[in-house]
Amino acid sequence: EVIDGSPAQRAGLRRGDLIMEIDGRPTLTMPPEEVIGRLRGLPGTSVVIRVRRSGAELTVTLVRELIGLRQTAFRLWGTVGYLRLEEFAAGAGEEVVAVTAELQRRGARGLILDLRGNPGGFLDEAVAVASVFLQQGTVAVLVGREGRRTRLDASPGGFKFTGPVVVLVDGRTASAAEMVAGALADAGRPVVGKRTFGKGTVQELRRLPGGAVLQLTVAQYLTPSGASVEGRGILPQVEVETEEATFGTDDDRVIQTARRWLETRLGALLLRAAQEGILS
Repeated sequence: EVIDGSPAQRAGLRRGDLIMEIDGRPTLTMPPEEVIGRLRGLPGTSVVIRVRRSGAELTVTLVRELIGLRQTAFRLWGTVGYLRLEEFAAGAGEEVVAVTAELQRRGARGLILDLRGNPGGFLDEAVAVASVFLQQGTVAVLVGREGRRTRLDASPGGFKFTGPVVVLVDGRTASAAEMVAGALADAGRPVVGKRTFGKGTVQELRRLPGGAVLQLTVAQYLTPSGASVEGRGILPQVEVETEEATFGTDDDRVIQTARRWLETRLGALLLRAAQEGILS
């Protein structure tokens, strides 16, 4: 893919171009994570890539810059922020940090995290996103071969949003999105919408001779409380759905339900703070 307005688009790169080299290093045996790491860098620095297109090859020098947010959409209603995350692609955690911090700067004291229609993505990005809303604790437990368990903990550092959060899900919320929803649900954050898809497995990509890639299932994940997601999904505390035509608008019944909960919760917190101030 080529992002609109990006250095890659301005240099004439197109969707489907094959990246053959990055700064003279062949990508044939390079893991996808290393490709991403070598392409990204500080704004103002350059990277030289060689691409193949329809049998021809060309070399392009790109000057890195900050790229506009592409995986998220956000809004603000008074003290209630809204953040929709499309997928857990590379950089999702950074985007969620940036958007959540900006919403908080603008006055958001509570947040709606909309994961409806989110098909998942990278495991590390799921942990990074969950860590924004968890001070500490477990995001998920991986169960590998022979039952060996690995705990994935929230990052203790970085930006944290400490206000109340409501998570929105539906039948298209899957994989890494279910992992985040399950972690937040176990931490006491309300989940609103419809039962999620139920994909509780973890895959790895392994490059094969000749350039093919094998997608291999390596583990199953459980929520922090030990519940399996595979084939079951996550059942919201409040089940509600909306018409497709109203999805994401002010008439979206799922958003309306979350907003009412947050406004009530924030009102109660404000009242408590006022009472404690009077008593002190």
